Amino acid sequence: MRSSALAASSGRSERLADLTTAVGADTYLCGTGGLRYIDRRPFAERHVNVHAFRPPAVAEGLWTGAARITALWALAAYGPSSVGAAFGALRAVA
Repeated sequence: MRSSALAASSGRSERLADLTTAVGADTYLCGTGGLRYIDRRPFAERHVNVHAFRPPAVAEGLWTGAARITALWALAAYGPSSVGAAFGALRAVA
């Protein structure tokens, strides 16, 4: 999906909710930094869940430094298949 094809609101939380909806997701994973400022109302209006994400306590591989860096680093370093599998493994444990 190209960013030029996306319509997004100007407000921070509204824009994130728009982008989450545009890619067909029903949940937005929010790190601890975002939890401090995010407004959940735009997500609720779009029927998108906001789920707090904290990386595993034992941080290995892709999770190394995850509490201090953006998820984009993991996508660039490991690729979407590996990141998806890592999240899937966490979900299986939960």
